[in-house]
Amino acid sequence: MKQIDHDPNEFTDKSAGWWSTIAILALLWVGYLYFHAPNWLAIALGLGTGCLLTAWAMDMTGGKVPASWRRKPPRP
Repeated sequence: MKQIDHDPNEFTDKSAGWWSTIAILALLWVGYLYFHAPNWLAIALGLGTGCLLTAWAMDMTGGKVPASWRRKPPRP
């Protein structure tokens, strides 16, 4: 069986599935706010949106914090 060599630094586009998810979520928001007044369901939708955006950000960054957010170690 042949083994394929893979580049460990190869770029993989992870955004394709997320754009469709975000578009569907935006349509849900618009539809809901057009037909209903905000209530507990709106609060749950907001929490779900926040969780989804957090999952997207973690997926895009690989769970790494940008260097500009890190504290510098104290100087001896």
